[in-house]
Amino acid sequence: LEFRRVLFRSDVAAQARVMQAVRRHCPAVAKRVILSQRCYVMPTLHPLEDWTWDLAADTLKPVWGLHEPDVMPTNETFHRAYLEYALYEMDSPLRPYLPYHAMDHYEAAREMTHGDATMENLMQTATGGLRFIDWQPFRRAFVPAHRDADYGKIMQTLMGWNEGRKVDETSVRELLSVSPLAWFWCGLTFERIRKRSNDARLRVWCRDRVRDCIDARHWSVQ
Repeated sequence: LEFRRVLFRSDVAAQARVMQAVRRHCPAVAKRVILSQRCYVMPTLHPLEDWTWDLAADTLKPVWGLHEPDVMPTNETFHRAYLEYALYEMDSPLRPYLPYHAMDHYEAAREMTHGDATMENLMQTATGGLRFIDWQPFRRAFVPAHRDADYGKIMQTLMGWNEGRKVDETSVRELLSVSPLAWFWCGLTFERIRKRSNDARLRVWCRDRVRDCIDARHWSVQ
């Protein structure tokens, strides 16, 4: 195997530990990681050329079947109050559309999630196996431990986030037939990017995508 050495930063170290934890439960989803005090070593992976939203979702299904406290016991518990405050702080147009009908379900959820399941984070091994990279070690308390949050990140790619991609309405409709609230979590992702960015054009672009996500709540497969 070809391996790549990665020097530690605190966030990279945390990601490596998440990958180790996930791999113990789902070895076919997370890459092999060898930890030392100053770095970790992992097999070299390659970009996936034929990415589709359902391929990403199918790859993550074994992870969603895990109980998050068994894998990441330090993660915070989701509560609707944290989400309400985050939307208020961002002055988000998502506020009137907060899915209160799903909050009890989200607060009870304890599914393990990836946290950033966009196209560039699904890669392949030299033998064609699929592996997710860039696992997020800390889930924010305003994001539920539920697969809908990962579907929202997958939808981020379908809404034109990755370079060279445009809004793929057909695929978005298909995804929403499986995860009807993915539009909300996708919109929240764009809001978070907008809030953090110093690029004025990116902030405008993200706000436009938030409104597209709100419009997409009515989309469905005909």
